[in-house]
Amino acid sequence: MQDSNARLEKDRNTKREQHNQANQKYRDAVKACEAAIIARDSGRTQNLQAKQMAKLEKAVSDSVKALELADASYQKTVAALKAIQEQYERDIVTFMQTMEDLENLRLASLRDQLTKFGQQHEFMRGVLDQVIAAFNQTLSEVNCAQDVQEFIKATTTGAQHEAHVQYLPESNPTVDRVRSGSPAVQLASPSISEAKIPSTPSSANSPSAFSQAAANQDQYAQALYAFESAERDDLPFEAGAVIRLTHSPENEDWWQGELDGRNGMFPKAYVQRIEVQPGAEAVSPVENESAAGGGSSSTMNSRCVTLYDFEGTEEDELSFVTGETLIITGELNGWYIGMSEDGTRKGILPQAYVQLC
Repeated sequence: MQDSNARLEKDRNTKREQHNQANQKYRDAVKACEAAIIARDSGRTQNLQAKQMAKLEKAVSDSVKALELADASYQKTVAALKAIQEQYERDIVTFMQTMEDLENLRLASLRDQLTKFGQQHEFMRGVLDQVIAAFNQTLSEVNCAQDVQEFIKATTTGAQHEAHVQYLPESNPTVDRVRSGSPAVQLASPSISEAKIPSTPSSANSPSAFSQAAANQDQYAQALYAFESAERDDLPFEAGAVIRLTHSPENEDWWQGELDGRNGMFPKAYVQRIEVQPGAEAVSPVENESAAGGGSSSTMNSRCVTLYDFEGTEEDELSFVTGETLIITGELNGWYIGMSEDGTRKGILPQAYVQLC
């Protein structure tokens, strides 16, 4: 019985330690998820490029997945610790009942032995009767339940009864806003939670879209991200779309505009004002390096060595492995335009992944 209790106590201490570790990992995961969401929302307010926003969105998605795993592990340790706590309490009750039963058996056995002894020694009947009577009187005064309680009182340590462990979810508005959506992370901005930033540029970001916008002198804005809405008064659009502004005060978070014959409202944070001159012809960055920031004379036709592996997610990106030598033909807002040494692969690549020779 003592060995069993010792093993149970050891298991309970182990489960308690596992519960504490899982609880700490869960709380750390909540903080990490909150930090990733704040970084992503901050990137939106700064109008970062779609490539950078995609990385921030991936960080949010990864942190949410890590939080879900930590949450599940925490709940599992809560259930395990609670189960062993309940088992410990049941065993304690069984142990005390066994002690009381053994004491009753011991007294009954002693009574039987004395009775048999008296029956076998008739010559001592007179004396034994007195002894047995006195012993029976003593036995009648024995209160096993009270003795057990006094034993508990004398040996108790004074420690408080351990309360059953409870699952305590960590409430965090920033994290809960993301976790309450669908399994795929929903994109959210300070103004609206239904907007979605595409991973690839829209066809609206084409020369024809800019040429159409340049046909009059009104104010225009270009969509940085896609905006989706089912409201009748809203104006949905794809990333890169050119919108004619009809009401766009800087001190308001929502603007009004016209696109493809439809008028409506949209969040200001999703667009950027642009100047469209009559007869101007917009050129996409990949087609003309100078239209998107221009090529630098210091990097044109220079070589670079790749520092890390890079797997492009878009058709215009140049994938490569660590240690490869590439030829740089221009620059594009934090990206290089280049090609492989044999000229068979061309596209854009992040400047941070290479070192110029």
